[in-house]
Amino acid sequence: MRDGSLMIGAAADVDPLGDAEGDWESEHPLFMTRISDHSNEKLMALQELKYGLSEPEGRADCYKDQGNYFFQKGPKFYKQAREWYSKAIAEPVDSDRLSVYYANRAAVELKLENYRRALEDCESSVKHNASNIKAHFRAAKALCGLRRYSEALSSIVSGLSFAPSDSELLLEKKKIEQKIQTVEEEKNRRVIKKGCEQPIRQNIRIGPYLFEFMSEYLTEGTRPYEDEYGATHWPVLFLYDEYHQTDFVKDFSELHTFKQHLQEMFPEEVYCDWDRRREYVYHRLEVYVVVNHVPPLHGRAKGPPRKVRVSLTTTLKQVLEHAEYIVPGYPVFYVVVSDSDFKKAFLKRPIETRFGVR
Repeated sequence: MRDGSLMIGAAADVDPLGDAEGDWESEHPLFMTRISDHSNEKLMALQELKYGLSEPEGRADCYKDQGNYFFQKGPKFYKQAREWYSKAIAEPVDSDRLSVYYANRAAVELKLENYRRALEDCESSVKHNASNIKAHFRAAKALCGLRRYSEALSSIVSGLSFAPSDSELLLEKKKIEQKIQTVEEEKNRRVIKKGCEQPIRQNIRIGPYLFEFMSEYLTEGTRPYEDEYGATHWPVLFLYDEYHQTDFVKDFSELHTFKQHLQEMFPEEVYCDWDRRREYVYHRLEVYVVVNHVPPLHGRAKGPPRKVRVSLTTTLKQVLEHAEYIVPGYPVFYVVVSDSDFKKAFLKRPIETRFGVR
């Protein structure tokens, strides 16, 4: 019984698309692997029965099946499969068929690691039939190959909008989400290494994060950087412990004063939703920093931790260069209301960090 595979030995070197003299399979309708350019009455009769080759739909389906045949034969035949799918795409057929043909050719391009071509074919497939689940799935695969993981996740989500319980899509969604998490964690590690472990200047000392959640705020675009004028810009965390609230400022120039930022954040007669007593207005606020709050990555702290009030006219640079200040990953400041009961309690409260009470 024949299984359609190439024969071992000399016959294995025969081109599966060839019409070598004496190759009876190439002329037999049941074993032909392509439509011969010359007339073959037996083939045409058999193919006409199955596909109706006088119509473009019949020809296209025939070409698609030939592509499937070669695709299933494995890596050595992927290029032949691609050629057959391309022939099917070239026929003037309906959108549903074209969507299938493009998605099939995308599968070949994925196997060949031609991710951009695969993505283009998937986009064409979806254009002809937005509900083609395989096209969404393969688009996600192609985008992963291009390391565009967020877009890959979007493709999977689009597919799930048509088939919410599709197990293949759900599994791929989980894999991509895990990949995104891994990439973000690695990116954060690079950010910490570049922006936190290495001091911007020798007179600025860096320590570990004050709180574990601090790393969650960092992305590649929020690490310290130096502008064209030589000023360093830092991400800064403000804590409003009275209401258990925070503000993360992505870009705080070391030459800016605290007043400049607080005026924008807490203007007159504009109150935060959490400010129940409407007290947080910039001219009523005080800023504090804790020096020696964390152990430095290099050397030792120059004294015990203590709270120091920061004048609103002070620049960030002045704080960073304070002899006892150790940047806990990136600068952290506490904001309280002047003459409030909470301020009094805050100043009396022991200094706590994830390293314990200090």
